[in-house]
Amino acid sequence: MKKKLSLNKELFIKIVVILFIILMCVLVFIKIRTDNNPTKIQEEQRALLFNTIDKNANVNVTKYTVYGTHFNIEGTLDIVEISGIKISNVDLIVKNLNGDEISINSDFNYSDNTISFSTFSEINRGIDLESLEINDYYLLLKVTYSNSDINYYSFVNGSEYGNITYYTLTKNNSNHKIDISFNQYHDIPYLSIHVEQANGLPEDVYDIAIDPGHGGLDAGATSGDYTEAGLVLDCALTLKSKLEDLGLKVLLSRDETSPANENTAYTMYDENGRVNLLNKSHAKLLISLHLNSEIYNKDEGGVEVYAPNDCNLDFASLLAKNIVEKANTYYSELSSFKELDRRLCS
Repeated sequence: MKKKLSLNKELFIKIVVILFIILMCVLVFIKIRTDNNPTKIQEEQRALLFNTIDKNANVNVTKYTVYGTHFNIEGTLDIVEISGIKISNVDLIVKNLNGDEISINSDFNYSDNTISFSTFSEINRGIDLESLEINDYYLLLKVTYSNSDINYYSFVNGSEYGNITYYTLTKNNSNHKIDISFNQYHDIPYLSIHVEQANGLPEDVYDIAIDPGHGGLDAGATSGDYTEAGLVLDCALTLKSKLEDLGLKVLLSRDETSPANENTAYTMYDENGRVNLLNKSHAKLLISLHLNSEIYNKDEGGVEVYAPNDCNLDFASLLAKNIVEKANTYYSELSSFKELDRRLCS
């Protein structure tokens, strides 16, 4: 009888030990799974990021925009400069939770305890939206002092503008959708960029827009039976076809079905006029085609590319260079409004 009780006791102890081991394994598994939970990890990383922010002040955003493929921003930050310590640099920082960082140097001045900054010195520079991978990004203002101290500040929207949705250029039949928006993390306002895979382009979003100059009653320059309006339309239709062969979505401001009796000089700014049509296209690039009227003379003809005077001219010069080389033609010798020496395009 005693032997039987002893055996039962041993069996009971073994069962308890086995159950304890199983329980410990379950607890360890739950802890490992919890510690490796993507949502928890992301929240911990986000908390670390926001812990680096100086909460004593926020950057007041007064203007921000997407021009072409780039995002730029300007605003003010009220901070008191410490005696004997100067502000060395003000940079726009784009961070993701993996620790990757993009730094955009901004123009700034400091006066009356206020930093005024802007990344708009060249409107086609700034944050290159086309280069951002699928991820979440957080924008901060980095202020570096002469003693090497660094402070980070978050953004609050003090402008009249709302959130921005941008679609990248079509590449291999694929696009990214990018949402630029102001948000709140606990009591901290911030500006973020969310990049995700897009399910194609919306109906009203285009990669490239082409405006064949003149049209309707406005023939532009003429020579015999040839008109500028007709020639640039032929070029635009060919260009559109070539771009679509590359997989790009292209909008024409007018085509061969456009009314021949329309006075486009007076209708282009109408609600559905060409200017508004192009502005609503969300195109990353607008190409306006023209043929200037001159008595033929090589010294007064040639390729001219017009671009905004506050943009970087690298792309414009590359475009001019390729046209000259592919068409076996030459650069214009006209000096009016010239910003870039043609030799720099060679």
